[in-house]
Amino acid sequence: MKDLIAAIAVDPALFAAERAADAGVMASLEHNGDCPDIARRVDLRFKGDEAHLRDLATVAGQLDLDVLQLVEAGGNVYVLDLSCRSDTREATIDALTRTALQIATRFGVTYDGWGCVATKA
Repeated sequence: MKDLIAAIAVDPALFAAERAADAGVMASLEHNGDCPDIARRVDLRFKGDEAHLRDLATVAGQLDLDVLQLVEAGGNVYVLDLSCRSDTREATIDALTRTALQIATRFGVTYDGWGCVATKA
């Protein structure tokens, strides 16, 4: 499954927009004393219709992701929260964001960003 995801092209403009959003999250973490080298739980959010998100949830483990929850957000839009263990170094987050965008494309859902708790040494 990872090979199938890796082959999916990511729109450079979309990746740039996500990187800008990621920079804001990383700045907030830094402001709160985060040590980016420490691995911790990082949550990823995807939005879309229930069937596509259920398909993603079914294979999440094969993508080294854990399912946290699948809930209705209203208006027949559902939210799937997944998590992985990761540090928050810029290169690592860039790779995670690229993977998330590839997943979104593969499953016909929208990637809605990542988050985690600031972790201190």
